[in-house]
Amino acid sequence: MMNSPTKLLAYRIPPGSVPRTNGADDVTLKILYCGICHSDLHAVRNEWGNTIYPIVPG
Repeated sequence: MMNSPTKLLAYRIPPGSVPRTNGADDVTLKILYCGICHSDLHAVRNEWGNTIYPIVPG
């Protein structure tokens, strides 16, 4: 969760992290591309002046 306006360029799993093993009801997805709605960027930057932090965009 963000506590203040933040410029977020990328996120990655910390080095050394190991995903858990899938269970019987799990699936694995390979994400090739991801984006964020531009209105979420406005909210994160508080460009509309009504953002209440913390905020989880997306």
